[in-house]
Formats: sequence, C-alpha cells, structure tokens
Amino acid sequence: SAPDLPHTLPCIAHCCAAVMAWLQPVAQLGAGRPLGFHFDPEGHLVVADSLKGLLKYSYYDSQSKDITLLTTHVSPSSPIDPGSQITYANDLAIASDGTIYFTSSTDIVPQLNQQGYYDTYRAWLLSMMQGQPLGRLLRYDPNTKETHVLAKGFYYAN
Repeated sequence: SAPDLPHTLPCIAHCCAAVMAWLQPVAQLGAGRPLGFHFDPEGHLVVADSLKGLLKYSYYDSQSKDITLLTTHVSPSSPIDPGSQITYANDLAIASDGTIYFTSSTDIVPQLNQQGYYDTYRAWLLSMMQGQPLGRLLRYDPNTKETHVLAKGFYYAN
C-alpha cells in the first residue's frame, strides 16, 4: 500500500534537516584539494592534499579542533630526492604504528582555474601528455617527523 504522505513528509523533512546539520563543515583548510584521507590510530583525520602536502585534522569537540601541516617536503636525510617538494599528494594508507604511506602523483602542481577552484584534472592531463613516470611513494614517520621517498618512477601514482 502507498505511504500516508501527510504523516510521512514531516518525518522525511526532520531526517533531512538532521543529516544536513551533521554534514556541516567542521574546519576550513583554505586553498587546496584534499584527495585522500584516513584516520590514524589516535583517531585524527590525516589528509593528502594536492596543494599543501600531508595534513592532520584533530577534532576534540565543536570548540576544540586543530589542523597540523605534517609535511610539504621530503626530508634532507632521505636517500631519494632529499629536500624536494611534495607537489601532488594524492592518496594515503596508515599503518597500525601510525606511519603514513602516501603517494605524490606528478611534479605538476594543480592550478587555480577560471571557475575559482584548483584543477587536478588539468595537472593529470598534462602529466599524461608528458608520458613521464614522475610519481613517488613516500613515508612520513610521526615519531621522527621525517618524510622519505621509498620509490619513484611511477606513472601517475595514486
């Protein structure tokens, strides 16, 4: 049988309002393009941002939150590409010990487009047209705060 719409619609409207309130942004990260994210063992959200690098978002309650920039460059002690910039952080995985493994897809930085947002598609397209294996796999150690390149030479590492 058909639902009783006069009684069902207020319930649907109430549920939609609750969901919309729950979906409100909890932080402004500023200019950037978050692409990958996972929770670390302590419950903080770690974000791979194609413009900024690696970020950690800590939310304690509505009045207490913090955004930490973890890394933008490879550490000078890295045996591969020491001191180089992380130009296109793309995705990440977090080990049980908190070590963060993430990719940098290319050396082409996403640019602000005419619509006012950072265009990762253009950077991807230019990377594909170059045909160069510029992707890297990196590791961030939260204990030492060092970032090392583990491998490079990938075609658009994701």
